[in-house]
Amino acid sequence: MYLSIFKSYLFLKEALNLPEEPHTILPIIEYSMFQCLPHQILSRSYNVGFDMLAAFPYLLHFVLPALFIAYNVVTRKGCGVPLIYQYLWCVGWVNIISVLIQFLFPTAPPWFNDSAVYDEITGEVISSMPNEAAFQRIDAMLGIPWFKKFIRAIPLKYGSFPSLHVAWPTVIFVHQPWFSTKVGLLHVVWITWAALYSSHHYLIDALGGISVVVAVKLGMNHVWEPFSKHKKPKVSPRTTKSLKLACVHEAYQCI
Repeated sequence: MYLSIFKSYLFLKEALNLPEEPHTILPIIEYSMFQCLPHQILSRSYNVGFDMLAAFPYLLHFVLPALFIAYNVVTRKGCGVPLIYQYLWCVGWVNIISVLIQFLFPTAPPWFNDSAVYDEITGEVISSMPNEAAFQRIDAMLGIPWFKKFIRAIPLKYGSFPSLHVAWPTVIFVHQPWFSTKVGLLHVVWITWAALYSSHHYLIDALGGISVVVAVKLGMNHVWEPFSKHKKPKVSPRTTKSLKLACVHEAYQCI
């Protein structure tokens, strides 16, 4: 369902008259919260090593669900199947909610807000940095427009908030992350840094993505989700006390 909505953005935009002009309020909100723009601080110290380190989790993003499912199938065998269903249910709702927010409230990413030049009379955008932002340096280094092709192929240009790049690893983190909790947390921190360093997202976008995951997971835990494990029946305090007395009596007889 998420893929259908996402791929149909151009059609839905025309059919439903969705807003096209991006809101540029994110840096104002972020500065009021942190008294700085973290992405600008991180993007100043750029070099080839940092560029490659930031590019890897972005490339991994597109196959992340398949990799996590394969990891559970291989390492957790049959025990991983219920977890896979719960993961897919969670990531599905996270994607749908996030994309609906991006459709109804399109927001410009840092690379656009930091580089856009407007016509003084009409207010229209004359020029701006390419969509691939900092990753254009990798394309230039390799001599292949790799990032340019797949980033510009994304139909939703202004979908900075919330960040699905950060949300997907967070969904994995709340569903028994691969290898260990520390590795899962490191993945979330890594992609957050990469999103800010490459000027694709604000810190508030990352926090927004994490918030959507937390909200969906709380809904799964306290409201309903169809793949929950069978819970043990609750035992009343009176029953528990009776069982304890029976155990003590049996132990006394054995003596």
